[in-house]
Amino acid sequence: MEGHQNAAKQPQKKKRRRASSKLTLLILAVLLIGIVVQLRAVRTQIEEAEAQQAAYTERLAQLKEENAKLAEDIANSGDPSLIEDIARNELGMVSEGEKVFRFQ
Repeated sequence: MEGHQNAAKQPQKKKRRRASSKLTLLILAVLLIGIVVQLRAVRTQIEEAEAQQAAYTERLAQLKEENAKLAEDIANSGDPSLIEDIARNELGMVSEGEKVFRFQ
């Protein structure tokens, strides 16, 4: 009878192992899905950071150009033609005897 009892116990052990291996596979699948989701979120953050970096690089180039123009204006601040250009373009002034025509 012992041989018969050992044979009956073996299939039960295999069922337990199979159940535990299925549980392990399920846990691994859930972890894998979680990792994939996190990787996609990180990828999105990287793409957003790269877009911000490009925007900041462009803005920096604009500011450097503006800075160079301002430095040139400061260097030529005593130039009468520069003063006249600023008075005309920014302040709307005209020279004596000039007539202004505005189209709207």
